[in-house]
Amino acid sequence: MLIASLPIGTGHDSAARAVSQALVSRGATVQGSHVLEAYAGTARTAYYQALKLVPTPYDLAFHRSHDGWQAAWAVNRHRWRRLSPLLRPAAESFRPDWVIATHPFALAAWAGVQDRRFGVVGVVTDLSVHRFWYEPDADAYAVWLPSVGQDLARWGVPDERIWVTGIPIRPEFATVRPRFDGPVVVMGGGLGMGPIEHTVSRLCSLSRPLRVICGKNERLYNRLRRRFSGRTVSVYGYVENMPAVLDGAALVVSKPGGLTVAETAAGGIPLVVSHHLPGQECVNLKRLQRLGVIRDGMGDVLDVARGMLVRSRWEEQVHRQRHLGRADAAGALAAALYAKGESSEGQALPLP
Repeated sequence: MLIASLPIGTGHDSAARAVSQALVSRGATVQGSHVLEAYAGTARTAYYQALKLVPTPYDLAFHRSHDGWQAAWAVNRHRWRRLSPLLRPAAESFRPDWVIATHPFALAAWAGVQDRRFGVVGVVTDLSVHRFWYEPDADAYAVWLPSVGQDLARWGVPDERIWVTGIPIRPEFATVRPRFDGPVVVMGGGLGMGPIEHTVSRLCSLSRPLRVICGKNERLYNRLRRRFSGRTVSVYGYVENMPAVLDGAALVVSKPGGLTVAETAAGGIPLVVSHHLPGQECVNLKRLQRLGVIRDGMGDVLDVARGMLVRSRWEEQVHRQRHLGRADAAGALAAALYAKGESSEGQALPLP
């Protein structure tokens, strides 16, 4: 099995690691693909600069291309498929049975390899499918919810190529348990983006411990350490063992990134949205609101958090989260890949 991701955001890489762990536990030989990373720098820089400098135009462009704007999809697909010849040496050397792509650009490139003898599956890491994920030559997609599969189906992806497995997360999230009298965890994704300092200052009024995850944002980490020194605020940088940080928490206050939502749902921890990035997270927020599994705290995060920490409301939200959660998603995807490989007729998978 070959895992292909791109370092544009952190969720795609986290999903890739979870899939790799699940496959290794089944005895697969797993290798990561890094060829495309050298060509992702421009896209990564443009993405981060757009979020920082022109968030509103970026959001408008994202939503225009999310469901339509076929020309943008065609140009982007061509840009990445022209790199497909660079992938053939790795394919011929490793000879994978499957390439698992956790980023849409990697999916387009690997699906375009000429005369390939391996399957390509795209792992969608959000609660909706942007058109850039659509790859006619992909052999399968792994998605979290049936509604995500419907996004693909409307572009012509057959039902048998859509596997409702969940967003891959580490299996350790299955051991996470919420606790009503536990601390509140504040996060901004792997990059520590958003008004986290303001959120922490507001939530200090809750009179309960706070755990703040700054991700790779070193400036934020140093600033929070200085400002909240001596209070019941624990400040962390980039965390490898997220299940340990979430275990026993009463509430998570964060943005609605796909991996964050999947991890909190798996642990049954209620989620209050303090902010969201333009683009995909705006779409995530709308779908999560329809599902009733988040509370929108962007107006007054303290007031919403206090409302969630009423036991009856808290218990109801824990139930909703657990109903949605899929801590076994990475294992389900691994099982699906093996089942497909063992299917002599290539029929639809009997998913676990």
